[in-house]
Amino acid sequence: MVAILRKPATRTLRKMGLTDRKRILEAIESLEQNPSQKGADKIEGMKNLYRYRIGGRRIIFKRDGNDVDILGIATRGQAYDVRRLQQLDKD
Repeated sequence: MVAILRKPATRTLRKMGLTDRKRILEAIESLEQNPSQKGADKIEGMKNLYRYRIGGRRIIFKRDGNDVDILGIATRGQAYDVRRLQQLDKD
């Protein structure tokens, strides 16, 4: 599987500190190997969105065939904003 980082996710990664960035990138590599692993849960009410928790942050992604499409990285409070999730789910 291949992980595709969308622009919002890349932008967030650039703003993070080195330690957080390293943890997130390791988690993305782990999702590439097994997107169905423990902790990668479907977001309630969304058709095709999943989340993966890394400390206080969430990786929001879609499974697209053999690819993992990383749509965003957000703090817990931002990750579950309904309007934002609905917009991501449309794409």
